[in-house]
Amino acid sequence: MDIIFSQKKLNQQKKVTKIKYCGILILVSGLFFLIKHFATPSANLHELKVATVNKRDLRITISAPAVIKAHKEEVIESETRAKVKRVWAYAGEFVKKGQMLLELDMRNIEFELAKANEGIAIKKNQIKQKTLELKQSKYHAKDELEKLNIELESAEALFERKQHLHERGGLSRFELQEAEILVKKKKIDIRQTSQKQQNSERLVNALIDNLHLELAVLELNAKEKQRLLSLSKISAPQDGLLIWIEQEEGRMVENGDTLLRLADTSHFEVEATTSSYYENKLFQDMPAFFEIDNVEFNGTIRSILSVPDEGKINLTISLNKSDKIKKLRHLQRVNVNFLLATEDNALSLEKGSLFDNLEDQSVYVIEGGYANKRQIRYANGNENYIRILQGLSVGDQVIVSSTESFRHINRIKINRY
Repeated sequence: MDIIFSQKKLNQQKKVTKIKYCGILILVSGLFFLIKHFATPSANLHELKVATVNKRDLRITISAPAVIKAHKEEVIESETRAKVKRVWAYAGEFVKKGQMLLELDMRNIEFELAKANEGIAIKKNQIKQKTLELKQSKYHAKDELEKLNIELESAEALFERKQHLHERGGLSRFELQEAEILVKKKKIDIRQTSQKQQNSERLVNALIDNLHLELAVLELNAKEKQRLLSLSKISAPQDGLLIWIEQEEGRMVENGDTLLRLADTSHFEVEATTSSYYENKLFQDMPAFFEIDNVEFNGTIRSILSVPDEGKINLTISLNKSDKIKKLRHLQRVNVNFLLATEDNALSLEKGSLFDNLEDQSVYVIEGGYANKRQIRYANGNENYIRILQGLSVGDQVIVSSTESFRHINRIKINRY
């Protein structure tokens, strides 16, 4: 009886021991699973940007930052010293042709114009006086010459009578010579009087010509002052964007100071800058394009200027005509694309921020609940896509946001909640 009881008790103890070992084994396995589960790095899917590899027609481009600029800019400068009286518009405002923009206080010009008009009146009066003097001088000279001619005729008649008397012996030679000298004297008087009158007329005409010259100068000066006065109210010479305007009312501006700058918004061009690394790939008349609000604008490279010291090249792009030009703004910033080639049905992947600073050609591909690191080969496509050369297939889902926090490991768990 004692032997049977002892055997039963021993079997129970063995059973308890087995149960303990099984419990320990289950506990250890569970701990191992939990440790493995929590030790594997993970990332939340909603915090990642994932793109799918696909085939699409690609425009292969070089992208560069650029600024849109008005093709023509009107600069209006002050043409005299004046004070800003009133400002009617503000920088950044779109204005219409003929719209009032700025008014200048030109009381100093008004004073100078009044002074010039007074000088003009004086000169005209002087010309009138000298012209009258010339006419009176001519009348006086005419009367004097007529009188001398009469005296000459009388002297000649006297000389002729005395000559007849001398031939008959009724008059001495001395008296005849006196009569002859009188004729010569009258002729000299006529010649001197005539010469004197001519000289006087030349002098008066010279004075009149000089007065006319001074009058012309005064009239030209008055005309200029009148023109300057017409500029006291400055209006927009064309439709456009007011880039800058002198805003300080009461400020004194000098001759040559800029009053305003107006951009012609009917025609734009684009100025871009990129690395000199691309210099041999860019050429004049090369197609270029950019997008604003899903509207594409096209053009061609007009000029290329290399700046070797700074390791860059500056480009100017002429835009094609477009009915969407109202979407463009002066000094608006865009990314312009220069078309290198096109490739149909190219295996491609959206860029994302991953490819901005990717040193090695490796990405993380989502497979099941994990993302596995995979080596690939890719080439430039355009500003939105890269071309896949090797390592990825259509339908592969790739993390294209930054993977900097887990790039040191080959596999991470993806949490889909």
